[in-house]
Amino acid sequence: MKKEAEVKKIIKYPIDKVYEIFTNREDYSWRNEISEFKKTGEDSFEETNHNDLTTRYKIIEKRPLEYFKIEMENKIIDGFFDVSFKKIDDNSTEVSLHQVNIYKNFLSYLANSIFLSLDKVLNLYIYEVERELKNRNITEM
Repeated sequence: MKKEAEVKKIIKYPIDKVYEIFTNREDYSWRNEISEFKKTGEDSFEETNHNDLTTRYKIIEKRPLEYFKIEMENKIIDGFFDVSFKKIDDNSTEVSLHQVNIYKNFLSYLANSIFLSLDKVLNLYIYEVERELKNRNITEM
């Protein structure tokens, strides 16, 4: 039982700033859903959300200013999240977010199918990235 979504958007900020926000997992202060972060290895970490659900992550691939991919696992899902970056001009970056969730049981799949739109989750993530860029006083062009 799998759900998959992909969202593309042009963010009106320089690629290096956009890339830094997406790939710096230790700075979660701008992410409303995360209550705790713990680095567990060179390329692995855990995040706990406000519902006390801990998700384990492993960085699979990180190409500067191009691509970032992480695998994730918790008691509900296995899956991955990746994002591609494309410089449009000095002040615009196209991001393509892609997420795959493989549900561990039918009830979780059913509940998430009814109450959770993966497209909306990815769009909210982009919104939060843009808000953080603005909060950091990075000039939007």
